[in-house]
Amino acid sequence: MCGLPVETDGSLIPIYAVFIAIAVVSVGLRLLARVLTQAYFWWDDVANFLSFVCPLDDDIGLQCILI
Repeated sequence: MCGLPVETDGSLIPIYAVFIAIAVVSVGLRLLARVLTQAYFWWDDVANFLSFVCPLDDDIGLQCILI
């Protein structure tokens, strides 16, 4: 916008990928534990699941909220 070249730095992508993978595995194991122990799903389990299904910073996530 100001005429200067845009510099991109991809050095944080592996770090983001590791933390996202840890979060996905954690939520998956939590939901699996709920299913295997036949425990009830509470609001926090639903919130965890919906946070991965409908991200808020994406247009798809906004469409999930509006439905």
